[in-house]
Amino acid sequence: KSIRLMQDEEPRLRELIEAADSIQKETKIQKILEVIDHEFSHRQVLFFTEYKATQSLLMSALIEKYGEACVTFINGDEQVDDVVLPSEQKSHRFRERRETAAEKFNQGKVRFLISTEAGGEGIDLQESCYSLIHVDLPWNPMRLHQRVGRLNRYGQKQPVEVITLRNPDTVETLIWDK
Repeated sequence: KSIRLMQDEEPRLRELIEAADSIQKETKIQKILEVIDHEFSHRQVLFFTEYKATQSLLMSALIEKYGEACVTFINGDEQVDDVVLPSEQKSHRFRERRETAAEKFNQGKVRFLISTEAGGEGIDLQESCYSLIHVDLPWNPMRLHQRVGRLNRYGQKQPVEVITLRNPDTVETLIWDK
């Protein structure tokens, strides 16, 4: 026997797939690029995201706009897949050790570092960065504090600036408002 969660589930799922397939640009990524150009122009930026797919998408956008050498990443398995380079339309896999990524970022060899929660604790990133963007929000609000703590540490010479991106028309915002 099959379990039906709702009446006419299959046609509704097809509608959702069609809607997803019609999306040409990710508005959150576009907003991030605007924020970088206006608020965080000419400075390093640390990004935190919950998802490796978002990490790949943001890496692709940053590379397209600022060049391949502008970004590194931290995540649990030390690799990121499906990064599209502007010169080629196929996706690539990047590998980077957590320590190497942090060192490159702290030394100013890359302008951007995109981290999942794997970089949320036990890593100092305050040497040359004071700008953080929460690409998406964790379900545990304490993680926000831990993320900011990567920059707001002894030795930080600037006030840390933090931007949290939320689309007002999403479940994420409804939960955040609670």
